[in-house]
Amino acid sequence: MKKKSLYISLLLSLSGTSGAASNVAKIPSFDQQRRLRDFVEKYKAEHQPKNFTAVAGTVLGSFTDKSSETPLKGRSKAGVLSLGYQFSPEFSASTVFVRSRTTQKTANEVLRIKSVDDTMTASFDYKVLQWLKVDFTFSSKQGKTTTTESGQPNAYSVSKNVYRTPSLYLKMTFPVNAQFFVAPDVGFSRTYMHNKAYTDNAGVFQPKKDLKLDQAAANTKVGYVVTPNIIPYASLGYSRSLYYTAHLKSRNSFRAGVGAILFGGILNLDWTASKANQSVRSNSFSANLAGKF
Repeated sequence: MKKKSLYISLLLSLSGTSGAASNVAKIPSFDQQRRLRDFVEKYKAEHQPKNFTAVAGTVLGSFTDKSSETPLKGRSKAGVLSLGYQFSPEFSASTVFVRSRTTQKTANEVLRIKSVDDTMTASFDYKVLQWLKVDFTFSSKQGKTTTTESGQPNAYSVSKNVYRTPSLYLKMTFPVNAQFFVAPDVGFSRTYMHNKAYTDNAGVFQPKKDLKLDQAAANTKVGYVVTPNIIPYASLGYSRSLYYTAHLKSRNSFRAGVGAILFGGILNLDWTASKANQSVRSNSFSANLAGKF
């Protein structure tokens, strides 16, 4: 198998991981969820074909949230496990499990917020052409958030949230020359958000809310093959909220990142910075290990 085909397959697996840090935002980005799924996507080696792939990883992040009247700073960490299977050269599927924990606080540390989210994602990929792949993903996230004010937990401020997100992406890969590759993608999603009723820290009852968010996104990655075992890359991304049944400070989200695929895809390192809806700034670092059977 030619090295060029191996390079293209590895570049298809390049991804950013701002999703873990950005999940704490008031508006959960479908594109961020997809990027987190892509972070653990199987690393297909054409010259050594194997059907089953298992990937384990971790994501660490920090962020500033100015979406409410009280600015918050926080940190997040997530554990990721992915299982994938290659049914044919054209068709593959994978399942990803993510558990993330987030801690937020005000500058004076009077208010603290802790969140735990569990996400399960199913993805189906079909290669239409050598350079074009269709990706359909369905993601389900359930979260629980509790707050503490002046050292006293507010038992009535427990917020339970459920998100359901179907998405469709077109992913492309184009070789520029023997070393450079460009991998753009475009997609659309619809997120259904269900927030259960709770009482906030001001003692105000917040009723149950059912919200809907439509988003479109475009991303691109540029990789350089130093050797088959060393492939650094840079990424840029943009997403826009097309429709949302609540207030938004801005409909735009931007992100940029750098990373490297090492040892033929066994190890992937990534750093991503993002700004979402003019209210959330985040940085995240991720690392994952992959094995094929």
